[in-house]
Amino acid sequence: MPRISSKQKQDAVSAPFWQKDKTTSIKLDKTVFGSEINEYELNRYVYVYRTNQRKGTVSTKTRGMVVGSTRKIYGQKKTGRARHGDIKAPIFVGGGVVFGPQPREFNLKLNKKQKRLALLSALSLKQKNKSVVVIDDNLLLGFDKTKEVSKFLNDKDLQDKRVLILARPNSEKDIFRPIRNIKNVVCATVDNINPYLLMLADVVLITKGGLEILEQRYSQNEN
Repeated sequence: MPRISSKQKQDAVSAPFWQKDKTTSIKLDKTVFGSEINEYELNRYVYVYRTNQRKGTVSTKTRGMVVGSTRKIYGQKKTGRARHGDIKAPIFVGGGVVFGPQPREFNLKLNKKQKRLALLSALSLKQKNKSVVVIDDNLLLGFDKTKEVSKFLNDKDLQDKRVLILARPNSEKDIFRPIRNIKNVVCATVDNINPYLLMLADVVLITKGGLEILEQRYSQNEN
């Protein structure tokens, strides 16, 4: 995960635009890809997201849960040994565990404003690091087999990088089908994207259709 840089605002915001036969430049919405990077909210989102992924199913048995005899293992006196009760005591092998972990729920929450700030910060950070590329929808729709997508990524020197492909909603069949089995490539729609996935990716490929929906949803009209 790249180190988060200091807060800065960008004036001109653009990204490469990959088409079938050429590569040009496309202008991005400055309020989405050039907003101020809020380090605190971005780091907090990643922490909350990873915490909420924990299952909390780990469980240990106390001495009251261990199945075994409650008979005193030997007499209280005249043995020269320490006083003990039943075999389920924590100091014995197979006995209970003292203060061991028990099943619990990990549930941290963020409000809508915090989530929005974190997402805009992640998008702006990726754009600032020149890790955002816009790709024509028809280019991805032209791939029918996984090997064709692999060849395309190799030609773009992306074979050893973690790539996140963002597309418009309901793209699972027509766009993601030949891509989803490629190692280090994650597919997601713009309505299900989160800052954690963005921070994990080395390169973010956004389809033109997905970009329009993303900017329409998060754009702010500047006065």
